[in-house]
Amino acid sequence: QMVIGDAATTTRQKVAEFLASHTVYELIPDSGKLVVLDTKLPVRQAFHALYEQGIPTAPLWDSGTCSLCGMLSASDFIEIVNQLQNASGADGEADMDTHTIKAWQDSRRQEGRLRNLVFVKPEDSLRTLLRVILESGCALVPVLAVDDRGVEHNGGVKNPRLLHLASISGVLAYLCRQFRSSMASLPLMSAGIEKLPLGTYEPQLGMGQPQGKGGGALHLIRPTMLLSSALGVLLDAGISALPVLDDQDRLLDIYSRFDIVKLAKNEMYSQLVWSEVTIRDALDIVYHSHEPPGGTVAGAPQAMPRVSPRVYFCSRKDTLRSVVETLALPGVRRVVVVNPETRHVEGIITLRDVARFLLQGH
Repeated sequence: QMVIGDAATTTRQKVAEFLASHTVYELIPDSGKLVVLDTKLPVRQAFHALYEQGIPTAPLWDSGTCSLCGMLSASDFIEIVNQLQNASGADGEADMDTHTIKAWQDSRRQEGRLRNLVFVKPEDSLRTLLRVILESGCALVPVLAVDDRGVEHNGGVKNPRLLHLASISGVLAYLCRQFRSSMASLPLMSAGIEKLPLGTYEPQLGMGQPQGKGGGALHLIRPTMLLSSALGVLLDAGISALPVLDDQDRLLDIYSRFDIVKLAKNEMYSQLVWSEVTIRDALDIVYHSHEPPGGTVAGAPQAMPRVSPRVYFCSRKDTLRSVVETLALPGVRRVVVVNPETRHVEGIITLRDVARFLLQGH
């Protein structure tokens, strides 16, 4: 039985008022580090920079036009690695050293796939920020101090001041802080997620919404799946991660788009035989071991054994509040819904799912 009543209406109205009355400026930390990549950098150096800094994406700076001209993400590197896979070894390696980010952008522009820079201003409301993130499909959006004349025709922004990279997670964290002592005013937060149309689930459960762009089923994989096939699923389905199941259909791990960047360690991407690399091999590179310790349960201190520590999970009995508070943690983008007795995956709830759910009707 889904909760569609006064609790939903009251909570969404309160959240909508909160988002409309607070600005992006309030998300900007007092201090922090922002990594920007020059488009003159070779692809290999950009790849390593993301890995070394532990970041999934970075803004791009065109020193010729003095403008921020886009974002480079792990998804771009999936495409680059796929190209490397299809090229002969020596030619592919040479391309990594000689091909610059700008050359990569130019090739995408010729294919009609280069996107204009998506950004917000510090004075924009948090509601505007969430709308921009949801409509653009971007996980991180630059916060720029710029006047109207700063927007260039080529889709970049000239001479901006980059203040922050904003995300849904940052908004949820701010929301949780502001309502920590008055969570009772958001009655929907105490509802179990099994009663909410939130997330993507196995069809037989009859819950949630289709996952990925254009809808679709819950995508699950096994450690024996080829990495190249998994990367194809991530791109084609428009999703950010794939739960990994063992041979008894129990949750074991998760493979995300950002994990491709881990192949930069010791230049592993140039040493692998791509036609043979499995998800298990790729996860070994992530962990450097075959037996990671227990995972992390949303809203609970104990961990289920033999699940990756990178996987945040919950049960359908957990509350919306516990899921939101987990997703508000830095670096967490999804919570896997599991049956606590069988460890079978029942669904997945992402940051985007929560943002769409809370904004519904507003």
